[in-house]
Amino acid sequence: QELRRATPAQIARREMYLGTGYSRLGEFTEADRHFDEARKLLGDGSAVGELAAHICRRYLDQRDIDAAQEWQKKTLNDRSLQGKIRSEHIASYIDARCEDYARQAERLIKVLELIGDRRAEFAEDWYVAVYTLAVLARELPRPSTAARAKAEVDLDIAWSPDFSVHRFQALKAVAWCQALAGDELSCLRYLRLAQHLDVKPVWQAILFLDRSYFAAIVGEDQWAANEFAAAEHIVERINWEECGGEERVALLLMAELATFHAPKRAPFYIAQFRNLGKLRSNLQHLAFDDRLRAMEAYASGVVRLSSGGGPSAEEELRLAWRTFERIGYDVRAALAD
Repeated sequence: QELRRATPAQIARREMYLGTGYSRLGEFTEADRHFDEARKLLGDGSAVGELAAHICRRYLDQRDIDAAQEWQKKTLNDRSLQGKIRSEHIASYIDARCEDYARQAERLIKVLELIGDRRAEFAEDWYVAVYTLAVLARELPRPSTAARAKAEVDLDIAWSPDFSVHRFQALKAVAWCQALAGDELSCLRYLRLAQHLDVKPVWQAILFLDRSYFAAIVGEDQWAANEFAAAEHIVERINWEECGGEERVALLLMAELATFHAPKRAPFYIAQFRNLGKLRSNLQHLAFDDRLRAMEAYASGVVRLSSGGGPSAEEELRLAWRTFERIGYDVRAALAD
């Protein structure tokens, strides 16, 4: 909004946010124009630290890691607690772009340690750090990381409704951490907690698919079939063109489980996923690396293998294995192997 008597600091913040908005749209020339205006007004003080974080994200959007790393260093101009949290968190985004997920997990734990008991004051950073750490804990063979994610998720803290999907995914991730540690009952408890959150139908479908997979693991075939049928009922009514983010993985999960419950439909879900094209949201880490392609290759390999497509199935599974092995997603690599 245009303010009648805006201070230089208010104008600088407005320019900073406009720069961020344009960078999210991929309009980097326009973004830089607004960032330059903000820099002129802010000078060289601690406020440059916050601006540097926004510019760092701008270069991450453009996939210029070197420039992003240089601007991340400048975030340390702000030596306040907020500045330190911001700097460590933005550094974790760079780790993600570099596919160094073990290092990213370490930085997220540092973010949580900096926040300490002041979670209400730094709520957004806490929500995002807990969610991201939980998802990484599910994939990385690090019991200490899983334990920290579980401890944070277990805290009796109300999450903002704006972050219900983050909490939903954190609970699901912790559930699978528990399952991988051999505690199947605890896994089911966290999946039930996720069930009560208000999320869009596509996420509800993913939860049904998770429970179907869990039921199959414990040998409850009829339960697994019922959960799959519930997911299928939801998936058939989703307008997938409106799904521009990682929720699309529901189609890959459908394809994998369909090989057991509806084999003829399994290739359809793979084709439907591929017809959607690239992720449209630059806010999704999966839009920048090879993980989503590896997940697609794994699902496609499983589907082809179930229908007798030996060589083509092996090719897809090998592609998935190479990616998961390289980035340290050991469980997924083992499944692909």
